[in-house]
Amino acid sequence: MIINSRIALSLASIAAAGSLVAGATFAFFSDSGTSSSNLFSAGTVDLLLSDDDQTNLENVTATFGSANMAPGDCTTGTLNIKNNGTIAANHVDISITNSNDAMDDYLRIDTLTYDAVNQLPSLTDGQPNTLKDLDDLENDPAANLALTDLGVNHPLVMGVCLDESAPDSLQGASNDMTMTVLLDQGPH
Repeated sequence: MIINSRIALSLASIAAAGSLVAGATFAFFSDSGTSSSNLFSAGTVDLLLSDDDQTNLENVTATFGSANMAPGDCTTGTLNIKNNGTIAANHVDISITNSNDAMDDYLRIDTLTYDAVNQLPSLTDGQPNTLKDLDDLENDPAANLALTDLGVNHPLVMGVCLDESAPDSLQGASNDMTMTVLLDQGPH
């Protein structure tokens, strides 16, 4: 039996060596390919503003306002807001700052529309004067106004009046209002 197991072991060794030799003689074909120029680049949101005399700029001046206003005088201006970028934004937020805290209480907002939608109902009257005025807009900015399309003007129209209740102490006074428009891609 020892001889048979030695013979069986020898035969197994010969078979294993033979399969290695036979396996080494087979050839397999292969091929490879590449995917190149896989570029990732960020898009842009690009806010441009236009008014009566300035077109498609990052900053414009004197869109709203009037000189030598008397109580009861009104003025209206239109600021066009556009995303000139390559990706859609979600909304714009509009905020203002006023230079004269006494006068802005009497600069009544008669018209405030964005894309022809009246925004006055959403403006909170935070003063006891019962006027929706520039002070109220400063304290309650117009936020989350939809702007999703590219290359289209969205008009913001604002009409402001020096209210008839303006006191004599405002004679010769002025208010320098700065409006900031923020174009935002993310949700509000």
